[in-house]
Amino acid sequence: MSDYFDDPSNEARLRAEVRKWMGTPFVEAVGPAARPGVAADCVSFCEKVLTGCGAIRPVQWPARYVTFGGGREMLVIFLKIMEGIEELQIVWDRKRSLAVRPKVGDLVLSSSGAALHHLAIYMGQNVIVHCLQTGRGGVQEGNLFDPIIYNNVFAIYRCTHG
Repeated sequence: MSDYFDDPSNEARLRAEVRKWMGTPFVEAVGPAARPGVAADCVSFCEKVLTGCGAIRPVQWPARYVTFGGGREMLVIFLKIMEGIEELQIVWDRKRSLAVRPKVGDLVLSSSGAALHHLAIYMGQNVIVHCLQTGRGGVQEGNLFDPIIYNNVFAIYRCTHG
């Protein structure tokens, strides 16, 4: 099994797809209606970018797949859906003690386990790209070591192809 973004042409497609989405406004639970420059949330942004560059097939999310304050129940639903995406492999979670360095294209799931559930794409050199509801809002770059993200990293998923 190989890591999808180890191929330079796949990484270039990822970066081009991310550029299309930069600045897209945040709209909660926009799901399949997410479009570059129009609307996205953290989950729909990541899914649309990864499908757009050929890393994964489109995902069927339930109507309310993520909500702020969704609690433990929402996290369980989200994790079950992530496990069902054949092209993703979990490479790290809180239960594992192995030190794993994220690679370009990895999905970083942050969760406090109760209220905060957030998905971002790792772009290398500690840069993530994600869609935020707060602050400036929308699709933007961030730092993996922002305490709100880093202290709550729950799992890291990698795109692989057999």
